[in-house]
Amino acid sequence: MNEIVLELAKQAGLKKEHGSDREYIGNFDWREFAVLIVKECADLLEIEYGQSALTGNAAAKSVKKHFGVEE
Repeated sequence: MNEIVLELAKQAGLKKEHGSDREYIGNFDWREFAVLIVKECADLLEIEYGQSALTGNAAAKSVKKHFGVEE
């Protein structure tokens, strides 16, 4: 994963990246985190492909690359 995921987690309330206990995730909102990821994916596809025809394979590769997820 890359820094985009960490930034979205911070926006959802994560206080520290690698807490050894639950101290740093007390205010973390998993639902907000999920919403932020979906919005990020939608924005990415809109920027990358606009109104052009898009295959599911191309969209999946684009999202994985954006988030730094290995295929």
